[in-house]
Amino acid sequence: MAIRREMADSTANAGLKRAVGAICMVALIALVPACRQSELTGAPEPMETSSSTSVLQYQAPEAAPPWALLNGELLAPASSIWRINGVLGQQRASAEADIPLNKAPASGAWRFTLSSSRAPMTVDVRAFDSLGADGIPTSNVPDREWSCRTAEEPCKVETKSTGTEIALPGNLVQTAGIYVLEVTYPTQEQNDVQAGTNHYSASWAIRVGK
Repeated sequence: MAIRREMADSTANAGLKRAVGAICMVALIALVPACRQSELTGAPEPMETSSSTSVLQYQAPEAAPPWALLNGELLAPASSIWRINGVLGQQRASAEADIPLNKAPASGAWRFTLSSSRAPMTVDVRAFDSLGADGIPTSNVPDREWSCRTAEEPCKVETKSTGTEIALPGNLVQTAGIYVLEVTYPTQEQNDVQAGTNHYSASWAIRVGK
């Protein structure tokens, strides 16, 4: 996740703001300030266990958002909404131009590794294939998306004591564009319930191609 791509002109900044703003509004990915805590009151459908026999048991949130690897490379986070040191808030770059875009080749399967051994409530990957000359998505709506809520194809999720593995086959990520991984975790802590928040989220943006 760790390679940052700086947006060089105001047109690119505006385009990125529109693209990630739409992701926030539609998919609850908190990439821009337009995301409000009130938008987090509708809980996504819980992900089932790999055996598909029972709903995951609630576990209290961890102290900080998980870090993530893509095929062993550390990813820079795009944003998160989390309670850290007792304060619930959004963690993101102060300017759209500084939102990190990690780079990945358009070949081979993707395997994400999350540091958290707490099973996520939802895992979603969204692809923006159509990019303008400035490298910014031309549409606010993802061209493709996958909800990884069981251990089934095409997007597999497995949580172990050492972390969470998310696997995407290579045929899904061969198209150049921008991909966004978002994970959510439930919270039933009293201070979050009182704040009208029922889950935390973390997201990472990956650029494939030039």
